[in-house]
Amino acid sequence: MEEKKIFNLFYEDRVTLRAVLDYFSLKNKVLWEGDKWQSGTKVILGINDYKTLMVYPWPAYNGIELERTNDTTFAGEGMVANISADQVHTSVGVVIKIMEGDVASFTYRVYMHHNGGANHNTYGTAWLQKIVGREPLLPAVLQKSLVTLLK
Repeated sequence: MEEKKIFNLFYEDRVTLRAVLDYFSLKNKVLWEGDKWQSGTKVILGINDYKTLMVYPWPAYNGIELERTNDTTFAGEGMVANISADQVHTSVGVVIKIMEGDVASFTYRVYMHHNGGANHNTYGTAWLQKIVGREPLLPAVLQKSLVTLLK
């Protein structure tokens, strides 16, 4: 009986270790990169594996963090300085909706330039050039291990 317990411990450790390695391999993974995505749907392989995304409307910009707000929606907003001109900052709002499987729709996408000494410009339609899976969802086997560990 003791041998079976030892085997089960090693087996569980192996499964947990594999889940940990898989989890960390998904962190900060480029899911999509391409021409300006402004409307319609795209297949973004693996998007359902994440609770947090980073999206990039401009190549030199450090990105906008999107949080999963429910099973089908990621939402966030961000601000960047000097993207269109000196002394101008730009705010961007983004919502990505998961339609089915890995098919995503860019449902809300606006930006507005803010001029320091002048009026605001009207808002425009934003776009994305890159999507990075930042924080994966925690696999069930790791959730179970954490619950056991924290008891």
